[in-house]
Amino acid sequence: MSGKHTPGPWRTYGDEVYGADGLRVAEAVRERDKALVLAAPDLLKALQAYDAWADKTPAADKELKALREQMRAAIAKAEGR
Repeated sequence: MSGKHTPGPWRTYGDEVYGADGLRVAEAVRERDKALVLAAPDLLKALQAYDAWADKTPAADKELKALREQMRAAIAKAEGR
């Protein structure tokens, strides 16, 4: 998997999800999961923006450091690293 993902916004058609480029992102998505799946591109973008900001801000607090590591692990997972 590469570091690129299907660009948003994502849209649903029945139980399938498609990216802005018209490619199918997911199929057989349950109704209760659609909101989370559709939010994925925006969530990743928000995490990346916060990560860029956090690089400029010292994390003196132990809990904040742990949270930043968790956030960076989530970004890496979303990017396929």
